[in-house]
Amino acid sequence: MSKTINARFANGVLTPLETLDLPEGALVALSIETSRPSESAVSVNYNRLNEELLIEEYLEKERKFKEREE
Repeated sequence: MSKTINARFANGVLTPLETLDLPEGALVALSIETSRPSESAVSVNYNRLNEELLIEEYLEKERKFKEREE
């Protein structure tokens, strides 16, 4: 039997996104093809990058402020 399904890879584990009709303990062969990241995943990455840039900007301003106080 051959069937294509979608799965998510997280924390080192592939998790099927649909129910599999397989007996417990069945051995399977996997062929991995990555798909393009979803918009939400890309959005999360941009949000994280933006937060990191804001933190760096804040720390730089704080450093300059402390230099002026000395």
